[in-house]
Amino acid sequence: MLNRFNIRPAQITTRNPQGNSICERMHQTMLNQIRSLLRQNPPQTVAQATQVIDTLLVNTVYALRTVVHSTMNASPGALAFQRNMILNLPFVVDLNNLRARRQEIVDRSNQRENDNRIDYNYQVGNWVLIIADSYRTTSKLDVRFEGPFQITQVHVNGTVTIRRRPGILERVNIRRIRPYRR
Repeated sequence: MLNRFNIRPAQITTRNPQGNSICERMHQTMLNQIRSLLRQNPPQTVAQATQVIDTLLVNTVYALRTVVHSTMNASPGALAFQRNMILNLPFVVDLNNLRARRQEIVDRSNQRENDNRIDYNYQVGNWVLIIADSYRTTSKLDVRFEGPFQITQVHVNGTVTIRRRPGILERVNIRRIRPYRR
């Protein structure tokens, strides 16, 4: 199916997660619609179930197209079709204004995140702990860190070389390590 629609598959790992937030939000909206519709009027026959599914799809598509995005102050349907999705009125899309508004929100969020960040420069000879891979942990009581390991070299691209054992060196991204304090 991916080849038929010229879609390139991309791997998502726990080490490098990618955002599925839009898709997850759409699925949450669909789930809320299903839940409320089934509680109001549970189907008793196959014909009723088919009718419920048809109604559900129409309602879900309408809900997804008309919900107003908080960052853009517009609904996806209004942006795509240049019409207000609730009232049949034209909607003028100013993409430059939307882009500037979104960038402003990203910058504010980034600044807020960076304000809480502790600046730390790793040096050769420091001891560090490596964060255990989350996909290998099976319970909440598993070990969260490996180590300590000594840094043998600091690189400019955000990685350090550590000594795992005598004669065994490993290059690790600084996002995967924490300073070890004795």
